[in-house]
Amino acid sequence: MSESVRGKCAWVGCAEPSEAEIAERPLCSRHFYLVAQRRLSALLGLLSDDMADRTLSPEVQRFLAELVSETEILTLQSRRLTPERLEELLKLSLKAAEVQKKMQGPI
Repeated sequence: MSESVRGKCAWVGCAEPSEAEIAERPLCSRHFYLVAQRRLSALLGLLSDDMADRTLSPEVQRFLAELVSETEILTLQSRRLTPERLEELLKLSLKAAEVQKKMQGPI
């Protein structure tokens, strides 16, 4: 997310500045983490079914690519993030890799 397009977090009731985006929705780092965490957990839940379609839809591909990109941007701004938030972002990246691996299916 470019510094010039930053505004307020789009989460209702949040007055924090936006630091990242998911699906063109500007979010502060806390709400970015919450949205990404929920989406990744939902994807992992779907993939836990052995009969699940493991095809990486364009929407899921965009989400994973956006998640990786935005997480990288956030971590580069690490001096503004707490150690806890950095750890959360690392966990997001690991979970995104897990989703991608599960979607590829068994080798």
